[in-house]
Amino acid sequence: MNSQLGEQRIAPLYVGEEVGRAWLELVSLLEGNSSVTVTAVESHYLRAEWVQSIFPFPNDIEFLRFDSGGMIHVRSEGRIGFMTFGSHRSQIDGLVRSLAEALGSADGS
Repeated sequence: MNSQLGEQRIAPLYVGEEVGRAWLELVSLLEGNSSVTVTAVESHYLRAEWVQSIFPFPNDIEFLRFDSGGMIHVRSEGRIGFMTFGSHRSQIDGLVRSLAEALGSADGS
């Protein structure tokens, strides 16, 4: 799943002028999730591994921050298997909801 291209496209996270605050909240949400191991955090790039208890194989997730567009692009990919039963989408959708709540927005924008 990728917000920049591909068949399994997902919308990027539009956060507007609060992209800096959203980035810090995103890092905090991921670091606070016991199922997530953050493996790289830079000013405009974040990479993590997310393991769900149902599927013990990690999903790789990456985020790219674009200040000028007020958005954060996302990519999520499972390492093993082609049948994820929507687990990637569920993870990202849940993360978007949590980020929207943290930013005080009902719709995530």
